[in-house]
Amino acid sequence: MHAHCVVIEEDPDIRSLLSLALSRAGFKVTTESTGAAGVSTVAGDSDLELVTVDVALHDLQGNDVLHALRGVSQAPILVISARAEPVDRLTALESGASAYLTKPFRLRDLQDLVHTLAPAS
Repeated sequence: MHAHCVVIEEDPDIRSLLSLALSRAGFKVTTESTGAAGVSTVAGDSDLELVTVDVALHDLQGNDVLHALRGVSQAPILVISARAEPVDRLTALESGASAYLTKPFRLRDLQDLVHTLAPAS
């Protein structure tokens, strides 16, 4: 049985890249393109091992998504965002993120963070 991960990312290319990388890391991956759909999917999964989310979503504010995710799941949340200012990282961590990775990112950095956050994968 594979660990389950939900990827919440609007950009279809990045969503596909994350899905492929996480699948290769041993996850069963579900992808969503909006914050609302992502929160709904996470809320329905009690066995979730990891959530990745881009906080620059068009339907919901990033911090609102993080607070909503924290309200429905204790799974680690990895924010993957183009926002690279220290205040963005700090705000995300204060809003419930477990870790923060800036775009563009190296796949090796993603793999290292994923294995730190969800070592059973």
